[in-house]
Amino acid sequence: MATTTLKFCPLQSSVDVSFWSELGSKKLDEYQLSETPIDIAGYLCASRHAEVSSPLEVRAASFGAGPAADGRQGQAPGQLLLCNTAEAMRRIEKPAALQAAGQRLWADILSGAAEAQPQLLLGFLMLAFGDLKHWVFDYWFAFTALKPPAPVQQRSAQLLAAAYPQQQLQQRICAAADAWRAAAAAPDSRSSSGADMFCLMQISSAEGSVTTAPLASWQQLSAASKQQPELTAAQQAAITAIEQEDLVINLMQQQQQQQQQGDDDELLLVMFDPCHLPLTPGWPLRNALLLAAARWRLRTLRVLCVRDSSAGRAAVERSYVLQVDLPELPASWLDPGSSEGPQAVGWEADAAGKLLPRRVDVSPLMSPVQLAEQAVDLNLRLMRWRAAPGLDIAGMAATRCLLLGAGTLGCAVARTLQAWGVRHITLLDSGCVAFSNPVRQSLFSFEDCLGGGKPKAQAAADALRAIFPSVIAEGAELSIPMPGHPPANAQQEQQMQQATEQLAQLVERHDVIFLLTDTRESRWLPSLLAAAAGKLAITAALGFDNYVVMRHGLPPAGSSSSSSSNDSDDDEALQVGSAGAAAAAAAGGVLGGGEEEDWTEL
Repeated sequence: MATTTLKFCPLQSSVDVSFWSELGSKKLDEYQLSETPIDIAGYLCASRHAEVSSPLEVRAASFGAGPAADGRQGQAPGQLLLCNTAEAMRRIEKPAALQAAGQRLWADILSGAAEAQPQLLLGFLMLAFGDLKHWVFDYWFAFTALKPPAPVQQRSAQLLAAAYPQQQLQQRICAAADAWRAAAAAPDSRSSSGADMFCLMQISSAEGSVTTAPLASWQQLSAASKQQPELTAAQQAAITAIEQEDLVINLMQQQQQQQQQGDDDELLLVMFDPCHLPLTPGWPLRNALLLAAARWRLRTLRVLCVRDSSAGRAAVERSYVLQVDLPELPASWLDPGSSEGPQAVGWEADAAGKLLPRRVDVSPLMSPVQLAEQAVDLNLRLMRWRAAPGLDIAGMAATRCLLLGAGTLGCAVARTLQAWGVRHITLLDSGCVAFSNPVRQSLFSFEDCLGGGKPKAQAAADALRAIFPSVIAEGAELSIPMPGHPPANAQQEQQMQQATEQLAQLVERHDVIFLLTDTRESRWLPSLLAAAAGKLAITAALGFDNYVVMRHGLPPAGSSSSSSSNDSDDDEALQVGSAGAAAAAAAGGVLGGGEEEDWTEL
């Protein structure tokens, strides 16, 4: 009987968008800069459509090796090699990485672990690099397949209906296959890794009975059924030494006669086939056939490849039976202590058929606001990973900051707070934007000056939201009561009292108070309120070429009551500092620079 080389249909990958979302979160919160291999799970099932193969899918549950969404899916163990840079991904020795995975698989086959856990035959690698600022990922799958010493030969391939003409027997075979997978979905299933993609099936044509069993039962079942008698040593030597086809046919006929004289039972290897091509088995069968040659010492084998209908049940019209001849394995391969073994292949080709990584851009699936949030958080996490491991990013994001003054310092502090991830900012100021402001105060533009000028506090809050929409920014227009500035009449006194109450409420609602006003007097009342409420207060003030930043509490007794507005020159009163001083003072203020000092030193 003529034979042909058995060909296999390569696996295809499918990455659900939830996988990238979960990977991004874990990279930021858990993996950080580590490049240690990560165990993940893939999910695979039998082909359900005549037009397309079933891919190996990874999704968010892959990181926790969660259960398959479909009880008929098998779980494939994988390893994710996550790189910090695109260059690091390019530098990985791909052949060496795949060969290492192949050696682990071969060791599992020789030890019997792959018989006990057939999902090990489905192992895969995934290389990945993610640009989390733009949410673009490069990735490359390798589906580990062991290369035999010689090609597996296909002796015959028949549809299930042709191999077993009895319709009742066909139905029982499909029902047994469905029952095997359904058992994996039961609460008390034999495995937490989903349905096994391989099993054994014992078929008695005479009795019309069909039973299934795990791979580890081969020796026991084959001894009882005598379904696949091994060739004698003389027969093996004859096949090896003589290539004439007629002698091979005679030897196979002898086997068939022995089988007919023995029990009528057949023992088949069953694979739930992900491939859709007619009479062409899927990629996972490669490893299962090497297991049969290595563990069961078989040279010929019958394989039932089960494919499903669109409803997810074994389909008689799509399933088929293969008769294959297996190559003889070198003795050195079978020695567990030997370093020799099969080579591993399996890198997935891209959409153009080239052995190159693939790229996916998931940013269109995310809102621009969400992308901005992720990018800002990534910057802060990089600071924490590389320089400041104690940085409390979540704590800073939740801190509520009150900025008294929306001028040169107020604008600079607000922008610096945003850069450090603070999401709650309230600005208080009583002035309006003047034409001299935009060139020195970064949150204002020329349009804010028109029509008499917008209120500074509200214009600054609007600008913060325009820069980063996720910030919770508010503006409060309020004149702070100051010592040395008594009310001129009862109406002003009432206004000052209302302003004091409103300011006290704002201080209570916030965690950190920044005193960024022009004068010492305007900082006096907020300092008292902050001390009374137990809030952190930070003062920043500018000179022409210097600045002061300090943390402070209650003012000491006997402090001066002179008016800095009257005693200082115009430059100091108007905070006309050099161009870079405001940014430096703002950075010092946000970072809490300076010791707790006497506030009158200002």
